[in-house]
Amino acid sequence: MPVASILIPNFNNGRLRSRDGTRDFIGDLLRSLEATLSDEPTPFEVLVADDGSTDDSLATCRAWARRSWPDGRPFLRLIERPHRGVLSQVLNDLMREARGSYFFRLDGDIVVHTPRWVSALCRVFESAPPDLGIIGPKQLTPNGRIHCCGDWILHPLGYHHAWQGAPRHAATEPFEVDDIMGCFHCMKRAVWESVGDYDESILRGQTNDYSLLARRGGWRLMYTPAVEFTHFHAERGWRENVADTESGLAEALDRVRAKWGFDRLAPDLRAVRERWAGTPLLWNQTVWAGADAPRRLHPTPLEDSPWQAFGGDQSALHTLEGHASIAFQAIGHAQARCGRLPAVVFFGTDAGVLAHILAQRGIETTSVQHHPGDATLGASVVERARYPGPVPRVVHADGRDRWPLDDRAADLVLLVGCLEHHWNPVGVLLEAHRVLRETGSVMVRTAWRPTFEEPEAGDGGHRYRAHELQLQLRHTGRFEATIPPLEPPPDGWLTTLLNRAETRAAHGHFSATGRR
Repeated sequence: MPVASILIPNFNNGRLRSRDGTRDFIGDLLRSLEATLSDEPTPFEVLVADDGSTDDSLATCRAWARRSWPDGRPFLRLIERPHRGVLSQVLNDLMREARGSYFFRLDGDIVVHTPRWVSALCRVFESAPPDLGIIGPKQLTPNGRIHCCGDWILHPLGYHHAWQGAPRHAATEPFEVDDIMGCFHCMKRAVWESVGDYDESILRGQTNDYSLLARRGGWRLMYTPAVEFTHFHAERGWRENVADTESGLAEALDRVRAKWGFDRLAPDLRAVRERWAGTPLLWNQTVWAGADAPRRLHPTPLEDSPWQAFGGDQSALHTLEGHASIAFQAIGHAQARCGRLPAVVFFGTDAGVLAHILAQRGIETTSVQHHPGDATLGASVVERARYPGPVPRVVHADGRDRWPLDDRAADLVLLVGCLEHHWNPVGVLLEAHRVLRETGSVMVRTAWRPTFEEPEAGDGGHRYRAHELQLQLRHTGRFEATIPPLEPPPDGWLTTLLNRAETRAAHGHFSATGRR
């Protein structure tokens, strides 16, 4: 009786579907199983379910089904089905056919490197607390760098891969995560018996959904460095499948949003917290502690605040000049869109300094400070200054981070140095959308994370990579980018300019679990 069941869904993973016709995806995977498991001491079985393939991959699977392991067991059992195009259905078929206590699901475009990896993964489960239900190995790109060490979903940065882009030797310790990607997904049978099947109405992101279901059911998920594999999905060409289309992905995102109450790629953490408070979904206190962190009630001393730039702090002055220069460019863009000098709202942690600079040019500016103490300091400074036009307002957001402004009160919102400090960046973006007029714009300027290390989720610790910022902005669904962030940025700050959109922006072709 097998202890582990290796489950492989296949749809057109043959050589004919590689971009240059040289990569035999399913054949390479099966050869890697032969190389790494020929002396595997833990009993296992290999099941392949073919979803009506029309390329050479089906013939490859049939040939391997006629082969045997050194002990005489059939190399794999092949299940052939007519094409349905729903990965969840194929996965559910495989789990119903599996006999093992552990389900090790592999996509047809990976290659496993670690010898006797079945035993290695079984040891991880057996040595862990009993509520560890799902684990995932270290995923590498073809160039040998890390693609993923588990995923975050309910995080200030939204959905992103842990340690993406880091050297292969990094991420040497296991850690708990929100999600394990489906390309190498290792699960106890007991999880399936308690959680049930994959949701067959979700064509993409079904593994994200399953991770949330497992977590809600009390199971923990963990990355393990004990096993390594390479994922070759970037070398695969197009396959005829509804799930891979723009509309297919948009429909899947909408389905998850209706089911869970948040966008799986850019979740509003406050909405998540209000709906799922008291459940295991809110397990990561590094994230959720930020919602209740004590706010600074008293003003920072003037000499220790951003105002010190005017007192000769050259480093602070250089940063401030950079912010101001970009802000005036955004003001020019906003003026061209609305046909007049724009009304500007600034949200950040600068104690009103940027509002002071803009007001000196006659620009109507409201500075919304994240910390009440910063608002108190800023208001006390600007009330003593003189301006050629309106005196800037310096106020603070309330306990729910709602800005004290009417709907559609601004032509331009400046989000400068704040997203990386706020526990819920998507909530900030939605509030910016609320206060913008129809022709309004947003300038985002946020600190760049130059390393590949996984960012902390606490205050000031979740700096962005460019693709992470782009993903979050795009899937907030309220803006259309006119100037994307560049990486590496010349000054250490990711900067992007966006226009307000009245309806949810079209979803792009992002795939969380890999194409089929």
